[in-house]
Amino acid sequence: MSTAGGWPAQQLWQLFPFLLIAAFAALGAAAGGGLYLLLARKMSVRRSVAIAAAAGLGSVVLIALVFAWSSGVMVPAPGTKPFEAQAWQAKPWVRWGMAQNLVESDRLLGMKKEDVILLLGGPTGSFSPLDVDLSESDSWALYRLQDVLRLMPPELVVVYRDGRVVRAWIEPAVL
Repeated sequence: MSTAGGWPAQQLWQLFPFLLIAAFAALGAAAGGGLYLLLARKMSVRRSVAIAAAAGLGSVVLIALVFAWSSGVMVPAPGTKPFEAQAWQAKPWVRWGMAQNLVESDRLLGMKKEDVILLLGGPTGSFSPLDVDLSESDSWALYRLQDVLRLMPPELVVVYRDGRVVRAWIEPAVL
């Protein structure tokens, strides 16, 4: 796929968290509205009680959907994929599986820092191990569907010593 074809997909990816929250909010509102109609119209419960119950149910449904999505219950994590440098840079939303491949195969170990940057592009992550100097590590943000609602996505972390890779791992997402 060309990089021109990746642009609309990248734009959709950036809008996806907002669309997902809107859909979850609509489902929560629908559940709450259904309960309100049931209580207020069919069971003759006082309006104030019906509104409180509906708001409570809507909130619970919204929280449950967000939790189920973020924990991977609704969308399983993608599996390992062979690394492709062009896809890594053009389609960041497919990086998760390729990062798993890079870590499991130890492909990065021993590479020069310049070669890693050439292969993966400039670092896009923000994670830095506490026990390593800032200049001795880089990280790249990874994207999975279930992580779009998290504050920080998982990241591929690479640590260098004397200009060569000595460790590489995937740092989990932060709520």
